[in-house]
Amino acid sequence: MTAWQQWVPDLYCRIAILSHHNKLAAYTWYRVPGATDIQGSHYDFAGTMELNAINGTLPTNDDFYICGPVGFMAHVKAQLTAMDVADAQKFLDRTKASDYQ
Repeated sequence: MTAWQQWVPDLYCRIAILSHHNKLAAYTWYRVPGATDIQGSHYDFAGTMELNAINGTLPTNDDFYICGPVGFMAHVKAQLTAMDVADAQKFLDRTKASDYQ
């Protein structure tokens, strides 16, 4: 199976989700894009997730669901707090590498 074939199901899922929820938008950050990764196609932003890159598009009165390692969630939660998102609107789900083995 080629890398493209592995990526296609995710692409279709994203398109279906976006077409059924007019208010939903998906953004992807790659901390370190690979040599064959294409910005705008495979990912939107390079580096650590910085929400100020999409600040104008985030509705601060909606709920935010964050999953990942503790350090990542703390980083995102702090950014949402700085944007005046209430704690009651932030939902965290801790994951770790062993969850995927």
